[in-house]
Amino acid sequence: MRPTSFFLGIWLLLAIYVSACSTVVRGYVQPKERSNMPVDPALDTLVKTFQSKKTGRTKFQVYSLNNKQLFVRQYHYQKDGMYWVSMSDKYFGKDKGYRYLYHPDGALGGVIPLVDGKAEGLAQYYHEGGNLEGEAGFKAGQYHGTMRLYWSTGQLYGELEYSEGRLMTVRGFFGPTGKPLNKGNFENGNGELWRYNNSGTRVDKIEVYKSGKLKKSKRAGNR
Repeated sequence: MRPTSFFLGIWLLLAIYVSACSTVVRGYVQPKERSNMPVDPALDTLVKTFQSKKTGRTKFQVYSLNNKQLFVRQYHYQKDGMYWVSMSDKYFGKDKGYRYLYHPDGALGGVIPLVDGKAEGLAQYYHEGGNLEGEAGFKAGQYHGTMRLYWSTGQLYGELEYSEGRLMTVRGFFGPTGKPLNKGNFENGNGELWRYNNSGTRVDKIEVYKSGKLKKSKRAGNR
């Protein structure tokens, strides 16, 4: 199959998928200086929102100005109700700029900077109330450098060190009041690492690492 035919085939499949699974809502976004003026397709941005027929949730949005596509905003939903929003030049293009995480109620849950479609630099995550939940460094899409995690009160929960996706050091875990928590026997990227529930009262799960890579995770009882 020739490359041109291949890509035409992909777009045809996409068109069929969109038609079968989506409803389309059209609307315009006006620049500040045109606020409340009659819509002009040559000056105002057309937004086509594709929503799932089954759930009603937005799947992606296509932004166009004067019949020229500007970018595509895509939505990715998680089982816990949180969702990611990313932007690309076209539907199958690489994500660019930043990737945003949102809580089910629409509150900002995280911001990850991107380079060439992969996480790069310092990402930040937020509790539902808006307080910082954590910050982590990324390199070519993998955790790299220091990760700090916080309770919703602002108290430090833990500080970890990664090297190109491998967890190598855990400097400590702390409860909501600052009390040190047992981290297990994890050392230098190896062993069992204890993770705690949202109240910090008991071990929620145990993760087993080898050379910085997570090998398995299991539920833990009270300890």
